[in-house]
Amino acid sequence: MFSSRFLDIREDRSSFSFCMQRCFDESLALRMRDSESRRRVRQRLKSVGDIAVSPAGVTIRVAPRDGVGLSAIAPVTEQIDRDLSAIAARTMTSHEVQEALRISARERIRWTKNNRLRTCGTITVRRQQVVTLNTYAPDYIERLYRRPGNHRRVADGRSSR
Repeated sequence: MFSSRFLDIREDRSSFSFCMQRCFDESLALRMRDSESRRRVRQRLKSVGDIAVSPAGVTIRVAPRDGVGLSAIAPVTEQIDRDLSAIAARTMTSHEVQEALRISARERIRWTKNNRLRTCGTITVRRQQVVTLNTYAPDYIERLYRRPGNHRRVADGRSSR
């Protein structure tokens, strides 16, 4: 049938259910960007048929329109996988890192200077003045987040001030 790297897909009588819980469980970057991920999936599925979103927003039910065959679901599912992969691969901003690791801005800056938190590049934002921000690799931040004892390391880092 249909398979997806990020979504659990179930076929009912006349509709399909797409559950996004797996993508949020497997990818910290997608969990941090959940509203963007949900919006992208809804946008893609609207092209196939009428959608109904669960109250929690994790499951989306699609009733294909008349004239839209089941063969139209597979390319849309592949496109959703590509979209979610692109969202997950984007570098994380300093605010996202702070939120993911539950650290303060001061801790993030100190950890970056001590090389406890490696950057993967910078972005420059121009508004009234030029501001350069560090960016972080999402897979590196996810390893830090999932590492056993991470919460103890955060507490140790806070006590070593």
